[in-house]
Amino acid sequence: MKKIILLEICFLFLATTFRSDRMTGWVQQNIPRQDLAVVDLKFIDSLTGYMVSSKPALDTAFIFKTTDGGNNWNTTYFDSLFLDCMDIVDKNVGYCGGANAGMGILKKTTNGGSNWFTVTSSPYILIKDIDFLNKDTGWISYYSLTDGLLQTTNGGQSWQLQTDISSPTKIFFVNSITGWVIGNSGQNLYKTTNSGVNWFVQSHTSSENYYDVYFATQDTGWIIKNIGTGNKSLVRSTNGGNNWDSVNAPIIPTESRLCFIGNKYGWAGSGLHKIFASKDGYNWGTQYSPSNRSDNISFADTLHGWAAYTGLVHTTDGGGPIVSVNQTGTEVADNYMLFPNYPNPFNQSTIINLQTSISGIVKLTVYDISGKEITTLINEKLQPGTYQRRFDAGNLSSGIYFYRLSINDKQLAVKKMMLIK
Repeated sequence: MKKIILLEICFLFLATTFRSDRMTGWVQQNIPRQDLAVVDLKFIDSLTGYMVSSKPALDTAFIFKTTDGGNNWNTTYFDSLFLDCMDIVDKNVGYCGGANAGMGILKKTTNGGSNWFTVTSSPYILIKDIDFLNKDTGWISYYSLTDGLLQTTNGGQSWQLQTDISSPTKIFFVNSITGWVIGNSGQNLYKTTNSGVNWFVQSHTSSENYYDVYFATQDTGWIIKNIGTGNKSLVRSTNGGNNWDSVNAPIIPTESRLCFIGNKYGWAGSGLHKIFASKDGYNWGTQYSPSNRSDNISFADTLHGWAAYTGLVHTTDGGGPIVSVNQTGTEVADNYMLFPNYPNPFNQSTIINLQTSISGIVKLTVYDISGKEITTLINEKLQPGTYQRRFDAGNLSSGIYFYRLSINDKQLAVKKMMLIK
């Protein structure tokens, strides 16, 4: 019997090697400083990206760069200051802002991150957000005794005050003339249609606050807000921000940040091992993330994306299947998904996650390399959704182990994990 089980595992493992070894969904990547929060990140293509790690105080902040899709990171800048936001314009030019000893500071690179120099250091207390349309023209929002929005047209050499909006946060320009900014401590959304020369209040709320804004076109945009009318935290406009309507989405935390490719494919970072995703901009669901918290998110195209805060995760297939807001199980290929365990290799214990879009008897079993059954982690009827189990190997020896997924007695997938003590 043992030989039969071992042969089944080997054949199933070989049969699914190409699918199992190919990265599916979100997988963990290493970050250089595990003790620092990733406060912002931006990828300009599937290989090249930047990441800012900093503490919420005037302590050492780092700017890292990768040229291999996040597998390896190089430190391009560090200093004793606080960095909070970043915008990378192209392969050479990028900006990063924050504060240093009570002075707002804006760092700039013109050689792909090899060197960073200060272009702005003035009593703006804290730079909150940066949005550049090209290497020369951009805006920053800042906090100070007189909050406001500044514009530069010469790469940060000089700045013009465009408005004294109180407590501005997120800025988003969809083109050279049309843009939005969240201000008044999150209660107002301001819009400009003349490059920021004039701003007007487009949306106001006294009971809810706005936290992030993203426009894919001049007409179509989204706002993350705190939970309000209808228990909704994500709203969409299809007429340039004049009206906002709720979308079919779960409750999205206010710390989440939005990213879109076109006006349909969208994602929002989150916590509790979730990333929110949509393929039409209206219907949203969740994707599983091995990281507990991934607020900030950046996509190079519809397939290649990264999300980070307490850790870093990466996807090459758009984040994998999306479980709908009602947990009815949609878009799950072959009705199931068995994810790589994390961490792997592991010491003592590891986490195994699976998704199913059908109800049935789900069995998740662990075997050693000889085919001996070690333990059964799941053996019960489950409804469509995402499930997680911890495998505790404290009493086992180092070596290779397999875990197998079966639904309604049909063997579906086997993956390999390695225990190292």
